[in-house]
Amino acid sequence: MRSIVIFLLLCACCTDGIAAGVEWNCFTLSEVADNEYQLSYYHDIGSGYPDGVSIRAETVLRVSNADVNGQRLVSAMPESTVLAFSGNWLAANIGDEVSAATTRNQASYFHHAFIDESPEDLNTPGFTGVRSDYGIEMSADTLLLLIFAVEDTNFLPWGKDVQSVFYGWVELNMDLFGNLSLQSSAIDLDGRPIIAGGDSAIPEPSSALLLLVGGALLALRRSRNVRFDLSTYPELVNQR
Repeated sequence: MRSIVIFLLLCACCTDGIAAGVEWNCFTLSEVADNEYQLSYYHDIGSGYPDGVSIRAETVLRVSNADVNGQRLVSAMPESTVLAFSGNWLAANIGDEVSAATTRNQASYFHHAFIDESPEDLNTPGFTGVRSDYGIEMSADTLLLLIFAVEDTNFLPWGKDVQSVFYGWVELNMDLFGNLSLQSSAIDLDGRPIIAGGDSAIPEPSSALLLLVGGALLALRRSRNVRFDLSTYPELVNQR
């Protein structure tokens, strides 16, 4: 019994730390011009440059007029985004994993800036590491889910030689008039994968702990039942 309690306490400590680095509903959305919106999150960790981490996650969105079918095109405006942003934005679906495998070195991006290029590429005269490969068609009163990878702005060629990348997602809504509003967002400040549009990181700590507790209680009940069954067999008890 004592060993099981200790085991549960250790598991609780471990699982409580799983989502400790996730910051929820941290982005802001502001209309900077007619049908243009700035989506951003700025956060500094630790001391200043070059030891600290500086996160500048941003994109600027433009919403087109409705076509004959009521569809509007949401496109990124990389040229209007803060220069310090280095990362990728992509369209995604709820439940997708947001990680290096799904956000880095892809064939196309909703918004790409610098992150996947080498320092040599970035220092080449005339090289541009900023682009948008596609827009997203939306109808009225629908949700738009974007995932992103953003790197520490202190990384090379500006200073650090170790790349730190953070992953997250943002959910937006478009109303009947084409106006965008921010619904929810999340970023894992520990640089781990996260589930897009979900309410937890990977995995959900409280669920994991409940499973452990339930398993332990079943194990205790099973052991007690075994001892009771032995007492119902006098020949076995006498042998003992």
